[in-house]
Amino acid sequence: MHIICSTRNVRGEEKITESKQFTLKSKVTLYSEKYMDRRVDWISILPDPLLHHILSFLDTKCAIRTSILSKRWKYIWTSIPNFDFLNWRGADYHLDVESDNKKFVNFMDGMIRLRDMSHMRKFYLKCDESSNGFRINSWISAVISRKVEELILILEADEPDEIPPSLFTCGPLVSLELQLPNLYLRLPNCISFPRLKVLRLFGINFRDDLLTEQLFSSCPILEDLIMRDCTWLYMENLCISAPALKLGD
Repeated sequence: MHIICSTRNVRGEEKITESKQFTLKSKVTLYSEKYMDRRVDWISILPDPLLHHILSFLDTKCAIRTSILSKRWKYIWTSIPNFDFLNWRGADYHLDVESDNKKFVNFMDGMIRLRDMSHMRKFYLKCDESSNGFRINSWISAVISRKVEELILILEADEPDEIPPSLFTCGPLVSLELQLPNLYLRLPNCISFPRLKVLRLFGINFRDDLLTEQLFSSCPILEDLIMRDCTWLYMENLCISAPALKLGD
């Protein structure tokens, strides 16, 4: 009798368990169908930092286009960590260069104004001789204030004040590439790149040996140095002091 009663209890418990599982599955199914019907936008409800991370894998133009998706996405792109404006001109820009420049200037001014003071990881910019040197200077200054880590500047304009002195004391900078084919590089008296590991200089016109030497000696952990098509005016000798510099194969 004792054994028979025990067996019945076990069977009873199994039936209860099966009943509970069935009820749970039913609730899950109804919950899923409920939200499938509503077509919930699961991506849009993600927190901003995660959306910024997702957009960082897109090129800048595609990331900016997400602003038209909804009100939720309108300003998300302004806080992404990477901006690449090396190829911002359209294919037919030569038909109306002035109008193209005006649109880009207005966009950049707006982007700088809208963007918060959060950290910026990468910023790439290319401007030709038709660009406004004063505006370029202000954009670079704004980017530096966002503690940019990787900076590429390709400036083909003739104006000498496009590079703000604050660039040369940008402590967080890890990688810097300058292409200035028509520009003298005016080095300030104060230069400090405590974290700079990569320095690439193309078409630079140097004309002060002491400040030029100070540029390299102010990069204590510099590992990668590339110089191409540079001009050394009024300079007979140049000493590059970079103890951490790695020699190429």
